[in-house]
Amino acid sequence: MSNNIKLNNVEILTNDKFKDVHFSIRFMCENKEPDVSIRNLLAYLMTDRNEKYPTKQSMNLKTDDLFALSFDVKTSSYGKIHVLEMKFTTLSERYSKERHLEEALSFIESCLRTPLINEETVLEAKQNIKSNLLRIYDKPSTLAALNALALGGKDEPLSIFSQGQKEIIEKITIDELKQYHQKMLKNDDVYVIGIGNIDPRYYDLIKSTYTKSKTLPNASYYVSEKAFQMKKISRKVKQTSLVSLYTLGKNNTDPNYMSYRVLSYLLGTLPNSLLFTEIREKRNLCYSIYSNLMHYDGVLSIHTGISKKQQDLVLELIEEQIELIRNDKFSESLFNSAKALLKNNYIAIEDDVSSWMNIAFSAWLLDKTFDLHNYVKEIDNVDRKSIVEAAKTIKKLCTYTVTGQE
Repeated sequence: MSNNIKLNNVEILTNDKFKDVHFSIRFMCENKEPDVSIRNLLAYLMTDRNEKYPTKQSMNLKTDDLFALSFDVKTSSYGKIHVLEMKFTTLSERYSKERHLEEALSFIESCLRTPLINEETVLEAKQNIKSNLLRIYDKPSTLAALNALALGGKDEPLSIFSQGQKEIIEKITIDELKQYHQKMLKNDDVYVIGIGNIDPRYYDLIKSTYTKSKTLPNASYYVSEKAFQMKKISRKVKQTSLVSLYTLGKNNTDPNYMSYRVLSYLLGTLPNSLLFTEIREKRNLCYSIYSNLMHYDGVLSIHTGISKKQQDLVLELIEEQIELIRNDKFSESLFNSAKALLKNNYIAIEDDVSSWMNIAFSAWLLDKTFDLHNYVKEIDNVDRKSIVEAAKTIKKLCTYTVTGQE
């Protein structure tokens, strides 16, 4: 890698590893409704048609002209901020022998700034987004997870689903969409990253187009400790899905946060993690079980698919595995395996464009630079004592169960 350019909110990482060039343009605002639902409508419209290319056919013809340019707009949440991300990929000029990247950037700009917003396009967008939301909520494991986040993160950003709410989307008017779109373009913070064989001359063009720098407050917070809650609903499915949430009392701005990453691998990410070995392998009490960290919300989640008659025992065993870590009763080999897998996952990032873009963005949010050597060093510095201390800060927030009819 050479000739990397970084200034405030734009990063160009020049790399000959990839045949294509890849860009990510992220617009950020406060993570709240109705903004989130409106942004999901806009995300759909931006990929559909725009004022310069007002038909699906004209959009397809243009992307073909740009060496089969592919693009998409997705939304996601990072703690206190909501992100609308335009990603696009096109052939490197090194192989096309043409200066087509400027035209590609212009096309992407037309998608972002002049989406076709009218009665027909908005109706189609609403129908498709609502159908997608229904599919999401039809899956018991996802339903359990989303309801757990709403329960454990009540009145906090964690409770807001990044893909919007069907009831809000139905009520959004064309005028509201247009007004919000202009507000977004004017007020949102923007982060841009490009990876590939990119001529440095494009940096000035990109920088002049996306001038907003970071003014948002830190995206990170941690969900406050609350009285434990337990809720369940029943669905006509065979398997029971259970999700438990824990607040860490810390988030990814903490200097010792890497200890929580290793802890999660030890507890429920490794193929031979404590949860998998005790609950799945030894006792065959679940179909699947794993843990996950929500870094910007300071939350640990545990997800499992079980038979409903085993729920109480599974919950008891989950707490026992966490207690093992608190009491420094985990094996040295498991501890080393957790660190090794985490290191390998970081090392693999530079071979995957999407992961590279995501971690570079996360580093930018934290006012850092992604440096693989530093991340590996942080993992090496995690010792057993720091894992034990991290486990002691974890407090259970809630358990939500979608019960199957067995």
